Amino acid sequence: MSAFPWFSDLAEHLAEGSLALWVGGDVPQTLTGVPTCQALAADLAQRYGLATGLPLAEVAQRLARRGQRWEFTDFLQRTLGAADHGPQSWHALLASLPVSHFITTAYDDLLARALRAGSRPFDHLVQAGQVALRTPRAVSLIQLYGWVAQPDTLVVTENDHLQLWENAAKKALLDRVRAILEEHHLLILGQDLTDPTFKQLWANTLGRFGALTPAAYAVAPGLSMAAQAVWEDRHIHILEDAPLAVVERLHELGNRPQSM
Repeated sequence: MSAFPWFSDLAEHLAEGSLALWVGGDVPQTLTGVPTCQALAADLAQRYGLATGLPLAEVAQRLARRGQRWEFTDFLQRTLGAADHGPQSWHALLASLPVSHFITTAYDDLLARALRAGSRPFDHLVQAGQVALRTPRAVSLIQLYGWVAQPDTLVVTENDHLQLWENAAKKALLDRVRAILEEHHLLILGQDLTDPTFKQLWANTLGRFGALTPAAYAVAPGLSMAAQAVWEDRHIHILEDAPLAVVERLHELGNRPQSM
């Protein structure tokens, strides 16, 4: 493992209860047991004769233009909601961290099921109306891009993303995410940092708080030095290690007995 100074900072944030997790849809399938968003896009593109290498939002947008939104919705439900998919040790490890706020842009409910299996009381927030009903001081899991079991909540196409900011059904979720970003340090796993929604949310937070914005840490192995410098300027520190190594190390540090 690389000797990044950020691990001790992350462990400190975890210990003081100021760390939130952002878990995207591109955590490797070897960890989650389900395809990444990139893999879903490639599979959809191949099935419908579209160009390869397109992001999922663009593939879905092209299908939506053909009046085939049901095609990719059904595909997501069958691929991510299959009965044989269950939480992996990765999900259990995340769920065992003493974190009170989880934000995910994945479309499956595997993290929710891991939290439930770990007997952690939590609020699974998928629709805006649930935010006002959340349990005070309980763990919260926000599925910002929706859940395949509730197709009307899905944010998949480019238009879905562009209209997210004006979507009344998502406003309370977005407001809650903004509040978490303003009040907590953030560990980002499996998230495409070029995702326009993520970039806009982070830019809004920086715009309001500037240098006072709580630091964030993104696990992004292979990111170029130039790209890393850009994100450092935006108050996001890049960790180049593999996601599992980072979370296992964080778990170890977070559970290490404190010296007197």
